[in-house]
Amino acid sequence: MDSPLLPILVVILLAMSAYFSSTETAFSSVSRARLKALEENGEKRAKTALYITEHYDDALSAILIGNNIVNIASSAIGTVICTAVFGPSLGPVMSTALMTLLVLTFGEILPKSIAKENAESVALFASGPLSVLMKVLYPLVWLFVHLKNAVVSRFHKENTPTVTEEELRFIIEETVDEGVLEQHESDLIQSALEFNDTTVNDILTPRVDVVGVDADATPAEVRAVFLSERYSRLLVYEKTIDSIIGIVTLKDFFSAYLENPNFELRQIMQEVMFVPPGKPIYGLLKELQKEKAQIAVVVDQYGGTLGVVSLEDILEELVGEIWDEDEETVSLCTPIGERKWQASGDTHVDDLLEQIAPDVELPEDHPTTLSGWIIDQIQRIPEAGECFTLDGLEIKILSMDEHVIETVEITVPEKTEEQA
Repeated sequence: MDSPLLPILVVILLAMSAYFSSTETAFSSVSRARLKALEENGEKRAKTALYITEHYDDALSAILIGNNIVNIASSAIGTVICTAVFGPSLGPVMSTALMTLLVLTFGEILPKSIAKENAESVALFASGPLSVLMKVLYPLVWLFVHLKNAVVSRFHKENTPTVTEEELRFIIEETVDEGVLEQHESDLIQSALEFNDTTVNDILTPRVDVVGVDADATPAEVRAVFLSERYSRLLVYEKTIDSIIGIVTLKDFFSAYLENPNFELRQIMQEVMFVPPGKPIYGLLKELQKEKAQIAVVVDQYGGTLGVVSLEDILEELVGEIWDEDEETVSLCTPIGERKWQASGDTHVDDLLEQIAPDVELPEDHPTTLSGWIIDQIQRIPEAGECFTLDGLEIKILSMDEHVIETVEITVPEKTEEQA
């Protein structure tokens, strides 16, 4: 052997290989959110680590250049050592076997496994030397990065997000399983994700349930409606509900009524907002906040009243049902036997099926209420007492309110072993 320092040099090169391998794995799997949190808590190395994650292509090129240099150098020195020990004929073979084992074990597998389990700490430890290496090797890094960009650009691959919405939902579910988030916190986040896809048409109160008063109604008539319906606001229309011209609040009405029982309703009437049914509710929420309004009227393509949507309806999509002290609590779906439920026709069909039959898939543009869904499926107005099967569910019409289904009995058949 020419020099006793050669084995020591091999050990040093293997250590450098371990550094490069662990650094590559750490920065490819490190959480940027955790690095930002560490930076905000005063960890100086986190700032450098964040810079590297933002310039990962440059960092990866520097890592690969360094890693290949040290691996090739260690293999070359290993060949010299093995040739001196085993002779020129057997030395290269022994060097190949020995160095492959050493590099794989101590330069690749072990460092990467450790870095995978301790990504943040390894990234912080490696960030300083790596940032220096990126500057030293900048000419080569620049060359390889631009070569990579030139090759990739020929494939016209579109940029994809780091995390898709479906992946985010899976991450949220995983955090619940791991005990990081409580179930109610997960439900709130899931509601926020669905919030962006919900339109006014999905949550509106239909026209048939809208309560309003004629603009020419007497204060006594309006007072009677307020007392009977117990709403804090009433819509004001001219002749028909399709011609809504404003809104009157309980506070304004009784303030004016106490001063003058014979005042004109138009004097205290406020303007009302009109929106199309396809408007996303997150956009409507911003408009209601800007206008300091509580209710918007939903109009169809012909200008007629389709229904109304309130600020409370929008917020309920995030936090669940909100009950007023004067609001009657009504269960829209009640179990009445084994795999059997009684439901109101007003029940939101998505919520109902999610509860009792999650395997049933609905078309994208289906009616929102149970009554509308049934009528849309059978293409006619059913009669009370009629029974039929829809998507595997046994439906019985219990009662009708003119052309609208009032109550329904639903039986979910028991799954067979093949279906399960």
